[in-house]
Amino acid sequence: MERIAAIVIGAGQAGLAMSHELTIRGVEHVVLESGRVAETWRTRRWKTFRLVSPNWLNRVPGFWYEGPDPHGFFLTREMIDYLERYAASFRAPVRSSVTVTGVTPAERGFVVKTSRGDLTADHVVVATGAFGRAFVPAMAAALPAGIHSIHTDGYWAPEDLPPGGVVVVGSGQSGLQIADELARAGREVRVAVGRHGWVPRRLWGRDQNQWRLENGDYASVVANPEQPAADYPFTPLSRWGIDDFNLLTLSRSGVRFTGRLESIEERRLRFSPNLRSLVLAGDDFARKFIWRIYEFARARGEPVSEPALENAWAPDTLPAEVESLDLAGEKISTVIWASGYRQDFSWIRVPGALSVDGAPFQRKGVSPVAGLYFVGIHRGWHAGDGTVLGSAWLPEHLGEVIAGQRDR
Repeated sequence: MERIAAIVIGAGQAGLAMSHELTIRGVEHVVLESGRVAETWRTRRWKTFRLVSPNWLNRVPGFWYEGPDPHGFFLTREMIDYLERYAASFRAPVRSSVTVTGVTPAERGFVVKTSRGDLTADHVVVATGAFGRAFVPAMAAALPAGIHSIHTDGYWAPEDLPPGGVVVVGSGQSGLQIADELARAGREVRVAVGRHGWVPRRLWGRDQNQWRLENGDYASVVANPEQPAADYPFTPLSRWGIDDFNLLTLSRSGVRFTGRLESIEERRLRFSPNLRSLVLAGDDFARKFIWRIYEFARARGEPVSEPALENAWAPDTLPAEVESLDLAGEKISTVIWASGYRQDFSWIRVPGALSVDGAPFQRKGVSPVAGLYFVGIHRGWHAGDGTVLGSAWLPEHLGEVIAGQRDR
């Protein structure tokens, strides 16, 4: 059985960042990837997908963006190219098309079971990405035959859907961008709204990401090492470009809204009467964000004007509550589940590594099980973990930890 000092599982931005940090410290390692470098970017993004963070924020360790369009936004193909060039820049030891099926304790370190045979290692770094298993609620099974039902993970382009109206269940980043694209393509689109918030694209002449980087939002510690979260909290809505993106701007594309989807009864969808409260809560999130940035800017002496929230709903324009929709009567052919993801580390069969909910115990990426580590989890430790920017922080720390243990 082949023995390697360290094994990194996953060759996305977090796994490659971890490989870079091990490489510059001279730690022997390999990166195992079930597909190719940046596989998630290749297979789990739709045709017109763009990053919502500007190019200058792409800052993987040792490979900050230095291209001609720092204020642009990568298309998927550009992101894949960026990560491929990153891997080549330090000759990352990636083994492609190797699926990891299990990690178990060994007499020394761990056994990593793969589709190409077992390996052993003193250190295992789990870098399988910010998005785990696509989650579809059990109620989806109640949809009648003939309704096309997919998760956002399975969406590619408007022309791939059957003719007819579309209901998007969920108001997160992906669901709303897909809803907007479908409406602009001429589809009748409704969104069943859930808990959400949004932030303005630009404030006082700067991108909202620049403010969040400067005021410490991204680097703030959000994880509870004693009670790790298995579910992802929502991330504020924003979109590539210079314009705001929220429920109100979607309504201008022709998208209509309902409250949260409560049940499916034969051919009828029933909704909670909470649409207006959810809309107002989303605007309130943006309003609090603006004032927080305002106070930050004033505290460091910037002469910013008192903020006013644009693109918020006026009380007399709030959308009407909808009790139910008849799928046949409304000619709805497709339901898209923008219901997020659930972490799936069930293949890590190491006592003491996971909570009862399946989330990993870790502090700054370090598991209580010696030799096991986690990177790239959405809000895994810092608020920015799981982003391209945040992919640097924990790998830099873990590189020091692993190299220090080797030296000892």
